[in-house]
Amino acid sequence: MELYLYAMALKDCRTVIVRKTYRMLKDTVVKTFFEWVNKDAGKYAEADMIFAMPTPLGGRWEVLFRSAETPEDVDKFRGLEVTNYWIDEAVEVSQDVKLILDGRLS
Repeated sequence: MELYLYAMALKDCRTVIVRKTYRMLKDTVVKTFFEWVNKDAGKYAEADMIFAMPTPLGGRWEVLFRSAETPEDVDKFRGLEVTNYWIDEAVEVSQDVKLILDGRLS
């Protein structure tokens, strides 16, 4: 998984992983993510849907799992600082979300 390799090459990294609905996110994306990344390598806060693990350079990789179905969901991406993002089934997610995330890359 490229996101993992990229994060491990940096000291600190914040990734947002997006899917259209919360249910799709939880049933498919989170499940697949933990098939690729060992859950025991970090800490997963299921209520907040945030996974964090140490990086080899002494920093931290933070992964935020987020849905983007309603106009209110779009607003949660404003002001968020991210290193990278991944949109699963991107054709299902609004162009507004994609533009906001592009603008939030640091």
